[in-house]
Amino acid sequence: MFGTSTVLLIFFAYMGALFWVALSVERNPKLSTALSRRPWVYALSITVYATSWTFYGSVGLASESGLMFLPTYLGPTVAIGLWWVLLRKMVRIKEKRGITSIADFISARYDRSQGVAMIVTLIALLGTLPYIALQLKAVVTSFSVITGAKETALDWQGIGLAITVLLIAFSVLFGARRLDPTERHQGMMAALAVECFVKLLAFMSVGIFVTYGMYDGFGDILDQLPHLDRQQLTQVGDDQYQSYVRWMTVFFISMAGILFLPRQFHTAVIENSNEEHIRTAVWLVPAYLLLISIFVVPLAAAGKLQGLSPQLAEFFVLLLPMQADQHFLSILVFIGGLAAASGMIIVSSVTLATMSTNHLLVPVLNHVDALHFMKRYLLPARWVAITIVLLFGYLFARELTEGWLLVNIGILGFCAALQFVPAIIGGMFWLRGNKTGALLGLSAGFILWFYTLMVPLLAQGGWLPMTWLNEGPFAMNWLRPEALFGLERFDSVTHASFWSLFFNSGFYLLGSLLARQKETELEMASAYVHALRFNRRRETHSSSDSSTIDKAAKLDEARTLLEHYYSEKVARSKVRQIIEGMGILEKELISAGELLRFHRELERVLAGSIGAAAAHKVMKKGLSYSEQEHGQVNRAYAGILANLHLTPDELLERISYFEERDKVQRMHSIELEARVLEREREIKGRLRAEKEAEKALQSQQLLNELLILSFEKTAIERTLQKALDKILALLWLPTNGKGVIFLADNKLHVTNVIEKGITEACSPVKYEDCLRGMAVDLQRSLQNAEESGFDKDAGNEESIVEGSDSEEVNATTCALFYSMEGEINYLMPLLADNELLGGLVIYLQSGYQKQESDLLFLEIVANSLGGLVQRYRIQQQLETERGEQKMLIAKLESVEHQLQQSEQVASDDSADSSAEANDQ
Repeated sequence: MFGTSTVLLIFFAYMGALFWVALSVERNPKLSTALSRRPWVYALSITVYATSWTFYGSVGLASESGLMFLPTYLGPTVAIGLWWVLLRKMVRIKEKRGITSIADFISARYDRSQGVAMIVTLIALLGTLPYIALQLKAVVTSFSVITGAKETALDWQGIGLAITVLLIAFSVLFGARRLDPTERHQGMMAALAVECFVKLLAFMSVGIFVTYGMYDGFGDILDQLPHLDRQQLTQVGDDQYQSYVRWMTVFFISMAGILFLPRQFHTAVIENSNEEHIRTAVWLVPAYLLLISIFVVPLAAAGKLQGLSPQLAEFFVLLLPMQADQHFLSILVFIGGLAAASGMIIVSSVTLATMSTNHLLVPVLNHVDALHFMKRYLLPARWVAITIVLLFGYLFARELTEGWLLVNIGILGFCAALQFVPAIIGGMFWLRGNKTGALLGLSAGFILWFYTLMVPLLAQGGWLPMTWLNEGPFAMNWLRPEALFGLERFDSVTHASFWSLFFNSGFYLLGSLLARQKETELEMASAYVHALRFNRRRETHSSSDSSTIDKAAKLDEARTLLEHYYSEKVARSKVRQIIEGMGILEKELISAGELLRFHRELERVLAGSIGAAAAHKVMKKGLSYSEQEHGQVNRAYAGILANLHLTPDELLERISYFEERDKVQRMHSIELEARVLEREREIKGRLRAEKEAEKALQSQQLLNELLILSFEKTAIERTLQKALDKILALLWLPTNGKGVIFLADNKLHVTNVIEKGITEACSPVKYEDCLRGMAVDLQRSLQNAEESGFDKDAGNEESIVEGSDSEEVNATTCALFYSMEGEINYLMPLLADNELLGGLVIYLQSGYQKQESDLLFLEIVANSLGGLVQRYRIQQQLETERGEQKMLIAKLESVEHQLQQSEQVASDDSADSSAEANDQ
């Protein structure tokens, strides 16, 4: 056990360290920029998903229900597999539209509806408050456990309130320092990444200690468990049908939670600075979830073996090292649980405060004239909102969570986030989804979620009569919150998820199919659905768009509008930033097209501070066009239409929200564009297939012809000349008829040259030296490949500089490469048995992009030529050896003949001598 003062000191020291990390990043622009470019910081921040529910609650759930904890890890892992399409699309929309929160994202899609934004904000508030309460309860309870107090005597008035106040201070200082939440909070994100690392380190440390320190591995722990306990830990709940249904329900809502919980949306979408960082998150986040879940079952089993109280199963993680007198590890686990809870609380409070001020407070200020003065105080209002959110979470935790497991509290927030699924997924992939459907679906889902989950919680807390749970309101049995319409066979989570999502999706589809979309809503639908289809293009305006609009008057109008929400100095600065970015700072008169773009950028600035829906209404009310300007805008729009190099959604981005859109038949444009795009895709696909087939046919024909040439009994120069002509005649390779085949000996001296169209290219140096330099480069690249593991024969290791004068020749290598301006080339080695025989050089047209398939094909061609040369050399060597053999045979025959003659003479002399002797 630890003393209260000691634990408080540790708590404040840890929070102080977080303050220092965040402050260091905020005050150091270089460090802030460097961290924003690190994908692992972004990926780690997303693991704020793993809260105290994960850190403490998973072990408690495993102790009670076995593998029921797994879907909260498996669901997100499966969902993350879709992020390169889904999350990348959301990030791109965020960047284009100045999105500040999930409420902003949904409302902007549905005609910037303030009603949609309000409903989403209310769902997020009521769904997240229980989750914040869960974190506060976890921290206060862990404080009681580590100090030896009883859980029934949680110190909410002392420790609980102190923790809440400190978290309010941190959230205000580093999450709400600026009015524009689209500006990334690098200090907060750095501290969040540190917290995510700390909680993983703590959980892994206690897991390793218990599994391999107190016991002898996973198998040893499970073997020591009684059979019934082991069976309970390794099955899903009570192994009944309802348990598997709940398992699948939690799996599904966890898939939604990893991205659609307000804090997850903020870290994954709003704080994303580069969509390429998503690639890192796709593997790092699942790996993190795997690591933090791998010791859940061993810790639950160890708690049972150590005889710890089942009522404290959620805190086995902390109790096990305490019982083993591991003081440092106990403190580390306490800090890890604090990190898991505080990270979620900070991000959630900042996100909810942004949504509350933008979509609940700002609409009221805009409609009540007496409150207009408060527009200048939106940032302090955001601080107040953070305070209110955390204080309500504190009250919720103190009054309504007693007797509830952490996981049961957390599931409320996940079910609330589930209500965003139809509006977001439908809005991003279905053009027909509209504001009416979104309003009906979100309202129905919210009502059903509140009725089936929150009403039972309020009834159990004494805020509503218990007869509502047992008999239904007004004794209507079919309206019982936990058995709505007589559906009794499912648990409360499955029951609530089914009915809320059923009505949500049903009303969304019904409203979208029956209601007609406005043109402004259609353009936003197209922009969301096709967000990944087109890249951004540079703003262009017709040269005929004359500059006749007084810029100064429009700037004054814009500054007046911004001064409702910013100080005069800030308003002037923001307007100047816009015109500098547009490049019209020095102009006195601007064109209609430039005015449209200026107003669009102005709306983006406002949307970053007060939300897209409020910004649109403010712009529509606060700006105006004169009759002359209106006509110029229409003419500019007509000019853009006549110059239709743009997609419809990109085109409409260049048009003000205030021009006469009743003249534009947007529906027909979108439908026609969809048909045109589909037809273009079909044509491009067919042409691509035909081109690839023709390319493959020509390539195979060339290889066949090279094979035939290798059997021709002609001079090597003639054979290679034919081969070069055939290579340069390829239709799909834009060579301009220029290329070289050269052969070199083992000293890299060029022995044979076959060229076409490039004799003059080597004019700066001697032709032979130019080719010889290329041979040196080829040999060097082969040697580098050998040093990197390229498998070559041991006998081919002589230095490339031996007898090659490489330093002198290397200086001439560039002559052939760069003397032909505007052209690029491929230089391929002719190899045979890993021996360099020469090179093939192909020159290409200016502007042609080298392709991997070209290299692969030319490598095959070069290898074929290498085989051809080697075969020719072998044939020449055989013929030489045959000639030498014939000469040798002729010599042998001549010697034999001479020997025979000598023997004959000797024989004749012997015979004469014998005859003379006989005569005597």
